[in-house]
Amino acid sequence: MEFGILGPVQARGTDDVPLPGRLQRVLLAVLLTRANQAVPADVLTEALWGERGVSKLYIQVHRLRRALGDPGRLVSEAGGYRLHVEPGELDAQRFEQLVDAGVNAVGNDPEHAAQLLRAARELWRGVPFSDADSPALEGETQRLTDLGLAGMEELYAAELACGRHTAIVGELAEHARAHPLRERLQGLLMLALYRAGRQDRALEVYRDTRRALVDELGQEPGPYLSEVHHHLLTGEPAPDVLPAQLPHDVSGFTGREAELTELSELSELSELDGITRPVLISGTGGVGKTALAVHWAHRVRDRFPDGQLYVDLCGYGPDPPMSPEDVLGGFLRALGVDGTDIPTDPAERAARFRSLLAGRRILVVLDNARTTEQVRPLLPGGPSAQVLVTSRDALAGLVARDGAHRILLDRLSEPDSTSLLRTLAGDRIDDPAATRALVERCARLPLALRIVAELVNERLPGSLAPLAEELADTQRALDVLDAGGDPHTAVRAVFSWSYHKLPPEAARLFRRLGLHPGHDADLNAMTALLDADARTAVTALRRAHLLDEIAPGRYRAHDLLRAYAAELAASTDSATTRTAARVRLYRHYLEVAAIAEDLDTERANLVTIAEHAHHHGMPTATIQLATALRRYFSLGGYHDDALAVFRSSLTAARELGDLQAEGDAYRYIGSVHRRFGQLHQAKDRMRQALTCYERLGSASSRQLQLVNLGTVEIWLGQYADGRRHLQDALDVPDGTRLGRLGALTYLGWLNGLLGDCPTAVDHFRAALEYADPARPRDRIDAEMLLGVTYERAGDHRQAQEHLEEARTIAFQTGNKLIQAFIAPLAVAYWRLGRRDAAFACIEHSLAVATRANERLVGMTVHNSAGELYRLDGDLEQALGHHRTALDIALASSSPYDEAVALQGIGDVRQELGGDGSAYWRQALAVFRRLGCADAGVLEDRLAKGP
Repeated sequence: MEFGILGPVQARGTDDVPLPGRLQRVLLAVLLTRANQAVPADVLTEALWGERGVSKLYIQVHRLRRALGDPGRLVSEAGGYRLHVEPGELDAQRFEQLVDAGVNAVGNDPEHAAQLLRAARELWRGVPFSDADSPALEGETQRLTDLGLAGMEELYAAELACGRHTAIVGELAEHARAHPLRERLQGLLMLALYRAGRQDRALEVYRDTRRALVDELGQEPGPYLSEVHHHLLTGEPAPDVLPAQLPHDVSGFTGREAELTELSELSELSELDGITRPVLISGTGGVGKTALAVHWAHRVRDRFPDGQLYVDLCGYGPDPPMSPEDVLGGFLRALGVDGTDIPTDPAERAARFRSLLAGRRILVVLDNARTTEQVRPLLPGGPSAQVLVTSRDALAGLVARDGAHRILLDRLSEPDSTSLLRTLAGDRIDDPAATRALVERCARLPLALRIVAELVNERLPGSLAPLAEELADTQRALDVLDAGGDPHTAVRAVFSWSYHKLPPEAARLFRRLGLHPGHDADLNAMTALLDADARTAVTALRRAHLLDEIAPGRYRAHDLLRAYAAELAASTDSATTRTAARVRLYRHYLEVAAIAEDLDTERANLVTIAEHAHHHGMPTATIQLATALRRYFSLGGYHDDALAVFRSSLTAARELGDLQAEGDAYRYIGSVHRRFGQLHQAKDRMRQALTCYERLGSASSRQLQLVNLGTVEIWLGQYADGRRHLQDALDVPDGTRLGRLGALTYLGWLNGLLGDCPTAVDHFRAALEYADPARPRDRIDAEMLLGVTYERAGDHRQAQEHLEEARTIAFQTGNKLIQAFIAPLAVAYWRLGRRDAAFACIEHSLAVATRANERLVGMTVHNSAGELYRLDGDLEQALGHHRTALDIALASSSPYDEAVALQGIGDVRQELGGDGSAYWRQALAVFRRLGCADAGVLEDRLAKGP
């Protein structure tokens, strides 16, 4: 039977249960709010009639019992009545479970979280108990209504995290209008509008909400809405979703009370002293370090209202340890930093991480660390964040230098081991001698005890003594095989014993998990490994505690288990069988990459698969994955992953003699170097790519690569080479529309730099004719550079028109680079008398450029900022920005921006009352060498003297 209270009260078996009249509906509603509990008769009477007395109640109970059609559903008990409700029968219960699961999944898997929360929302039919009017239901009505709104907000937060801002704007706006004082809802609407390119409308929502809060409540917006408003103005990370990355709490956690108390006391001491003290839990593998850390973290999560960060550093096990810079990249994303805004330099990532954690109450769990060097860059700088580290190593450096407090976790005591077995296996643990033997055979390690407990549960009633003896025999066999004295022989014995009890299909899946090079997997990946539906096998492995669900729908085995699975696969399955399983797995991930499904969730696996495929005789899979992931890496700012995958693709292409793939790999690697501002390395890779395409005879690839190479040469100040390569691209007989568009755009840019504005404009307008009207991003570079050219020529209105068009497209497409590159728009605004717009524009460009660490963008932005501040009279700010631009230009070998920065410094020094001629002469030398028209301006200034 199903019961519903999220809307009109209803009950349904095979058919709808008739509930005639208000009294029947109120009675059922009150009983449902206390399902499976005895509700006193006087409580029910007062809910129905507003007065005490039981004479009429029996009649209503009898009618409801008859309507439900099951006498056992509603029974008399202890002076009242109890309604029996099975798990999942009540819509409100299902709703709360789905919301809770969705909220827990947001930090790790926003896509799955959105699915759960959307399913919860579909259960909502209206105001709870809408046809059962009674004061007794008012409290529960309000609770469920608040929960419904909170669940709706979490849904839209998850949708935003998935990038579906455009899709949800309409429905989100409708709900926001219905709840004008709900600050989280209004803030989410602002974020959706902003990401959809509607910044003005987003700011209007803020103004309307602030006005409503002040008028109706007499208060200003709270921290969340204020932070979103700040994000809209500056581009700094928005508080979309607080990170909630903790894995599921371990079931049946037993013992460790002294350690739990010590952890809490150390955390409180750090808070009181204002000193960050990392806490290290160290101990042997399988002793329960992760279980203790995660269990305590769940216990105290309310003390960390700004979120919880978690990472498995993979310090021990078959996988390479995670690098600190990769971990920092993941943490920064979890804290709201866009992928394109994450610095490429590891030290800058660490500094950004410390800045974001400053003043925030966040718990950081660094699980399974191998070395102090792996942990140290991940430590926050202030006292507000708490760090918890687990490692098999004592990490003496972390204790000595960083003041970490070490908790050495020993094996469980015999009483706690017995208690754990009893918790997991129940009344079967009733033979003290056999139980002690089992405990000792498991070496009192929780990992082994959990596995044994499930084997105990599977045995028919009987003595435990044979189990203990069987395990002893297994250990003796492993001792013979392991002459080296493996300290984990006890654990491996339990693994072996449990593995041999598995059904054949589950045993095959367990072995094949040892072939998966990633850290975790979902059901689809396991199905690929097994070559059959893996649901039953996964259930069997989870029941045997050989596999853990770390997030909804995602599974991971302990690293000791994975190492054991790899041993089994190598010794049990043939090479042909192992290869076939790997091929199916790689094909699965190729499908994931091709349809852009769960890429964020699967990113680590995709990178690892791409790096490993060619080692296992499948270089084509590496190339295909690299190609499928290129755009995802670029838009998401996963530059480190891009370099790793493209380098693997390059190796694979060379193995195959695939010139197209080799050229593509060189081109992608060159593009990453260009984004890093490493222009000489970028040019080298671009030339290697061009050579491959020329040998291949591919006209379209050659044309696009000529454009890429010519663009890099313009940045390097090699104008003659750049013009030649761009003209060659334009002249390719069988070239593409996009190739001609790119060649014309960058020829226009070059002519603008050389002062030939009419020719530049002609090139830009010709380029725009090749743009597809249905693809706004085709026009974005031409519109932006056309505006820059007009601004350089002094036509500020034309500059404004084209730069604003580029900005609109940038917001629509999420192109952060152009959002920063349009910095000259700020100068145009100032010269047109729009000072406020000018500074809003430059602040946004600076914020985006600084976070993205895009060095080429940074030069333009800082030089524009320097010019704007000089025009406005803030000469110290102006000088600082030009000097920053100069530093970047020198590091990137970009002479034009170097000269612009030098000229700007000279201008500021003159306005400060000094002599700028020395800087002007340096700039003039560069401009003359480049042949830029800017040289004439400086010649005139120097001729006039100081």
